[in-house]
Amino acid sequence: SSSSSSFFFFILLSTFYSLTTFSSSQMIMHSLTRRLLSSPVLLLLLLLLYFHMLLWTTIATPISTNPDISSLLSFRNNLKDPSNSLLHWSISDPSSPCSWTGVSCDEQNRVISLSLPSLSLQGNLSLDHLCDLKYLQHLDLHDNLLHGSLPPKMGSSLPSLQSLDLSFNLISGPIPPPSFNGKLQKSLSSIALSGNSLSGPLPAELWEISSLIAMDFSSNKLSGGLSPEVGNLTSLEYLDLDNNEFTGPVPRELGNLKSLTDLSLGQNSFTGSLPREIGGLTNLTNLYMASCQLTGQLPPEIGGLGSLVKIDFTHNYLSGPIP
Repeated sequence: SSSSSSFFFFILLSTFYSLTTFSSSQMIMHSLTRRLLSSPVLLLLLLLLYFHMLLWTTIATPISTNPDISSLLSFRNNLKDPSNSLLHWSISDPSSPCSWTGVSCDEQNRVISLSLPSLSLQGNLSLDHLCDLKYLQHLDLHDNLLHGSLPPKMGSSLPSLQSLDLSFNLISGPIPPPSFNGKLQKSLSSIALSGNSLSGPLPAELWEISSLIAMDFSSNKLSGGLSPEVGNLTSLEYLDLDNNEFTGPVPRELGNLKSLTDLSLGQNSFTGSLPREIGGLTNLTNLYMASCQLTGQLPPEIGGLGSLVKIDFTHNYLSGPIP
């Protein structure tokens, strides 16, 4: 305990103080040895003090030297937690932070996953604090009440991030172009930002994430044209841009996404007809294009999509036969 450690230190300092009356180091060592041997009680106290401090150091060092702890505590302290879900986030826990709610660690006790969905957490998103978690692979904060904007340095600060889910919060503003820069372009496989108030165009850097498998930006206020560079995401299996304010033509480069199984572009303001290249998406099982302002005829290639389970072209301005 703290009181016993103070007592042991007092005994030790008192002993050393009495030894300062000797004039040479040789006399000091001789006197110290003689006194220890002649006083078993003092020797026992010193031994107890040594083992006490050794045990304290063994337990405390991994906690105090783990840099992820301060990042997590700074993140928590910036939030309101009405359900007290993070109440037990405490440095006094010998296994912290790996036993904390929503936290998972690797073998070196570095945080690799933070999952805190549906906890009614409130406050500013403040991902700047989490950007110091260099080994973080999975971040899930969906279905909370977090507001603010995406940090520009996210891409360069989270080089190991594989999945990001911030959907159904109160995040607003544009998506900063640097957010998906750096090593993130080779590690990130899933992005879910649906159900927020993000606005403006999608940054060009987004189309350079070659590792991306799933992207859900539905139910925001995103606008502008859908870049032909979307065709670069050849590993993409799930794309949902439903319920936004996108305009312009549906890019024919979508036909490059041969792994795509789900495509949802409904409730936008596209112009023109559906490109025939969509008919080359042979793995497509769900195609949702309702209320897209599409005109003209459906391309006959749509009839060759043998894997389709669900298809929705309602509330458009289509004409002609059904393929």
